Amino acid sequence: MSQCSQSTDGFIKTLFGPRVGILCSQDAEIISRRNNLSFAELIRPFCTINSEIHVHDSNNQAYVIRDLHITTCDMRCSPADENAVKQLLSDVVSDAANILETSKTLSLSSDGYSVAVNMSCPWFEAYRDTLTATAPQKPHEFINHCPACMLVVSSRHPNPVEEFGKLSQHQNQIQHSTQHHSVRWMVPNTLKYYVLLHDNSHPDFERAKSVMNDLQSMYGNNNCYLLRINSKDASETQQLPDPWGCFLNRKLPEMATEANGINMSDIPSNDLSADPLSVSSTEVHPSDKKWMQDLKQKANISDKGYGCCLTLADHEGLKTFMHDFASRGLIPHIEKLIRNFSEQIASRKAIHRSIFRATRTFFGGGKTSSAPALKNYGSGGLESPELQVRKLADLYFLCQMYDQAYHYYHAVRKDFANEQVWIHAAGASEMAALANFMQPRSQRAYPAHYVDSAIDTYSTTTSDDYLALRCGLVSLECLRMQGLYAEASAQLFRLTSEVDDLRSAILLEQIAHCFLRTQKPQLRKFAFHIVLAGHRYGKVSQRSCALLCYRSALQVYRGSGWNLAEDHINFTIGRQSFNLKQLEVACESFSKLLNGSKQPTSQQAMFLHEYLQVAKRNTEATKAVTNLPVPLINHSSIAARNATSGGSVIPDSKWKLLEESVQTVVTKESPQNSSIFTGIGKSSSFKAVVNEPLWVDVTVCNPLQVALSLANVGLIYKFTKEDESEAEINVPPIKEFIISEDSTNVLTFEINPQSIGDLQLVGISYQLSIAKLTGFTSQTSISTLDLTGQQLFRSGANTSIRVCPSAPKLEVIYENFPHKMLCGELKSNKVCLANIGQCNMKNVKVAYGSHTKCLFTPPDKTLLDAQAHFLRVTGQSYEGEVCQVQTLVHRELKPNESVELLCWIHAPSSDNIHPLNLYFYYESAGNIDGQLKSRTLKYSNDVFTRPSLSVQPLVNWDNSRQGALISVNVTNISQSCAFNGAKLLCTSKDWVLGAISQTPSPEIDVFQSAKVYFEANNIHENLEGNLQKLDLLEKIGMTSSAFSVEGNNLSFKSVSDFGNILSLENPGYLLVALEWQARFQGETLVGQHYLHLSELVDSKVSLSKIGLLKNSNAAEDSSQSLVALHQLVKWKLEFERSKQHDFITSGACFVKVKIVLQNQYDCELNVDVNGMDSNQTQTTGIPAASTRFLWAGKCLSKFTMQPKKTHTVTMKACISSAGVYNLNSFSVWAVPTRIMNKIPLLPQNCHYSCLVTINDANYKP
Repeated sequence: MSQCSQSTDGFIKTLFGPRVGILCSQDAEIISRRNNLSFAELIRPFCTINSEIHVHDSNNQAYVIRDLHITTCDMRCSPADENAVKQLLSDVVSDAANILETSKTLSLSSDGYSVAVNMSCPWFEAYRDTLTATAPQKPHEFINHCPACMLVVSSRHPNPVEEFGKLSQHQNQIQHSTQHHSVRWMVPNTLKYYVLLHDNSHPDFERAKSVMNDLQSMYGNNNCYLLRINSKDASETQQLPDPWGCFLNRKLPEMATEANGINMSDIPSNDLSADPLSVSSTEVHPSDKKWMQDLKQKANISDKGYGCCLTLADHEGLKTFMHDFASRGLIPHIEKLIRNFSEQIASRKAIHRSIFRATRTFFGGGKTSSAPALKNYGSGGLESPELQVRKLADLYFLCQMYDQAYHYYHAVRKDFANEQVWIHAAGASEMAALANFMQPRSQRAYPAHYVDSAIDTYSTTTSDDYLALRCGLVSLECLRMQGLYAEASAQLFRLTSEVDDLRSAILLEQIAHCFLRTQKPQLRKFAFHIVLAGHRYGKVSQRSCALLCYRSALQVYRGSGWNLAEDHINFTIGRQSFNLKQLEVACESFSKLLNGSKQPTSQQAMFLHEYLQVAKRNTEATKAVTNLPVPLINHSSIAARNATSGGSVIPDSKWKLLEESVQTVVTKESPQNSSIFTGIGKSSSFKAVVNEPLWVDVTVCNPLQVALSLANVGLIYKFTKEDESEAEINVPPIKEFIISEDSTNVLTFEINPQSIGDLQLVGISYQLSIAKLTGFTSQTSISTLDLTGQQLFRSGANTSIRVCPSAPKLEVIYENFPHKMLCGELKSNKVCLANIGQCNMKNVKVAYGSHTKCLFTPPDKTLLDAQAHFLRVTGQSYEGEVCQVQTLVHRELKPNESVELLCWIHAPSSDNIHPLNLYFYYESAGNIDGQLKSRTLKYSNDVFTRPSLSVQPLVNWDNSRQGALISVNVTNISQSCAFNGAKLLCTSKDWVLGAISQTPSPEIDVFQSAKVYFEANNIHENLEGNLQKLDLLEKIGMTSSAFSVEGNNLSFKSVSDFGNILSLENPGYLLVALEWQARFQGETLVGQHYLHLSELVDSKVSLSKIGLLKNSNAAEDSSQSLVALHQLVKWKLEFERSKQHDFITSGACFVKVKIVLQNQYDCELNVDVNGMDSNQTQTTGIPAASTRFLWAGKCLSKFTMQPKKTHTVTMKACISSAGVYNLNSFSVWAVPTRIMNKIPLLPQNCHYSCLVTINDANYKP
């Protein structure tokens, strides 16, 4: 709940303090009105007695009263009607909302939500105090009845004593009359306190003292008081405190004076026969004597504020007066009443109860099912004992003897409940709970159920909304002091209704604040109830309070995903702020509705319309430029460029590596040029050249489902000129630009710099309106509005442009760029490099990524040169990103001079859209101060590739050959072309390609496959590494030929992402390019796919393949090296393929077999050849080949093989019958000598069928 300026004890003591009636004569009222106050208003700030007052109970035990508050009731004022009270409550809430304190902010965080709420709600306290002050006295609540009355007469009256007698008589008349019930009295013998009011501006003080003596002799010293006021004239200027402002609801203009100085409507008449409670008429009563008329004429009312005729001594006199009245008059009178009631209760209560119970028993007074009507206690005659007990409890409560008060309240509560007098029972329950709470050291817990039952009775049984509300407000303070905020919120929620929106708004706001005070703050509940409170405030036009509520709720709902709720709150804040003339706040709230709204299109259009209306009104009022919220600007994408096409509009990190690669090459080639790149990456300024147009691209996004119209879009900039030319900058505006709903567009501004200097881009200005698009019917109800405003660029964006002196400018023109290619296709295009600048250029280079297979050559280079280059580049394997940098022009290019080159593009092997990003670099040949030393051009284009061929090579080892047999499965996966395998190309120094078949490669149609065979022979001599070409289209005698291709004059370098220049190296295995040809739409297409034959390694990597380094005896434990260790040795068999033998003459046929073994690696081997291992016999698929045979003679040979050398072993096969036999039925074991102590001999995998046919000479078919 909110923080109040008044403590809980102070609030309860003020609400349930002694009430005193005020009855003034007309002359006394006139003297008081000199201070713009009635007498009751004059003494109101001094009704709180801060000093201690002693009091005794019926047992003569002393107690101390602290902070006693006395409430005054002007008996001549009639109570306001219900409508006037409602208007007064509304006014005090409005006034209090304008004096909000910001020092009581509470910051909380819970469940991912954070709020900072101002806990000061002065309108709640003002509403509460005004409600209780204007409430009428209830018949059953004696605590609010008056036990005393002040009679006030001025000392200037001709006969003050007689006037006091008339006032006393009139008070008796009022008290015992049945017609007037606005002021109620606690007991018949009301205390009358006689106050003689003396105006210090009148010199006759002695007469006042004489009159005072007469009064004291008649009424006693303790019941009379001489009060002196008006010690200074109103015209005297003296700054004194104003204690009356916080107590009064009326304003000074309402007390305007007439020409005679007195507004007669504010002065009561001395005619006591008139209605004492009605406001007197405006005419002077006939009973007014000449002295009265003189008094009215001399007592001029000042407009200088309240208490303008009082001094500080008068203030102290008023305090002394109220203390004297309380300590010598009021409290002793209450003591007397307590003793009297105690004696009466002791003597009457027992008799009354016994008679009542006996009568009810005799006449069968059992309880009925229906509740009886409320009994009219105390209406004449003797009061019942229950009412006397209630009065006694109220008197104890007034004297702050809360223990005794609780005792009597608790006892009488049960009696009233038994008698079914529900309103009295509810009142006693309420006061019992308060008496228990006010006890400083009570052992009893706060009886919240007493309050609940009282609220239920007030709300349902008696339908008294004021009593229920007052009970809830008082209980709220009690529960707050005990930290029971959940219980407090539940009690308050029962008091809300649809009848009184202002009351419900006040209560809902306090309920929301209770949720902030719980042990774990419940911020979502707080937000929900504070929105309900804001809604109720809005219904009663309390816009300031509603605005504060919705602002508090927005802290919870903002960014929580509750988009519709957030939009509702922002919209309401905008509307309420607009009604309160807070146009800037309204603009800010409506602007938030235009970013990421989830509302339907019509609602978004209405939001935009509301924003345009409010923002236009604000612009007209403040004459300031509006910062428009839509469209959204992507500040990170703001970019300047010096080309209209072929350039990258949006900067991307992919260009960074290319730029760094060029810097590396240029710095390595010419270290003195390293100063060119000093500061690159640190300065965000874009470099432009004077008299060269440049373009600034601003990406804007429309987040709405409503199309936006931007008119007269201009670029806001600031230019600092450094030369003496008259012209500066020319930026033509964009006349009109339509941004479709939920789309992103780019605003392009052309800038023509005509002077050298610094250009700073500030923002854009435009006229915003709702676009009129056909078919968009939801905008028909939206009127046409346009708003002129701007959007400023965020700091840190790419908004700085440096305009430099004249420099060269490169233009790249492609002739028929190949946007569509087959996978693996190789195509050349003419490229024109032209200098369209005003100075010479030199050192033209281009950089592109390793995944972009591109090559620039002079026009005289052939396809074979490009094929050799791509073959070498494809065989390179580096870690990380690698860029290729190539020098294009080795001489200076003058202005308007151009050079033609060929650009070879090798399409990737995967079908997709592949970007071709080229980063051109060139330098200025001149040496002008401030001139750009180097410039760059970013070229980006896309290549769409379609499927062509799928190649799958397979390596087959053949021991009968020097090398390996390679079969390539070529499949046509295109949909429109037929292919031919044209050539095989390689650049290996260890392998030579050879033809197998003498048949030309066949044509491969769509979805068909073909086999291409060739052999690769390992030559132990180092070749030059020239390009080898094996033509597949020749019919007879296909041979391999070598060609020398000069690649060094292409000035080609590879740069890693670490800034190192890499050299082209042998890939370590055989890499073969399969060139193919295809016919498509009458054009011959050429391309190549690559065969990565990793099984065929060169001599440099042979040892590493088996896990051995050159000078190491350690073997690497890997699956790859383990497989290689089983392929250390190959062998072939030399024998007679067919033999005839007479098995009758000799039962055994011997076949001599020569085994030639080849060491495949550059290391010494230990080898075993074992013919006794019969498990190695292999079948060939021919049934006769499964016949067993034996090796005769020496069957086991152990020897050492030198690196790359051969060894021959001779064995004899003993065959006992005719048939077909596989002679490759022995086992070979080998291991490198260096590691033979670490691993055993390993079986070698080189098994193939070596068949011999044995015929029987005696067999005749």
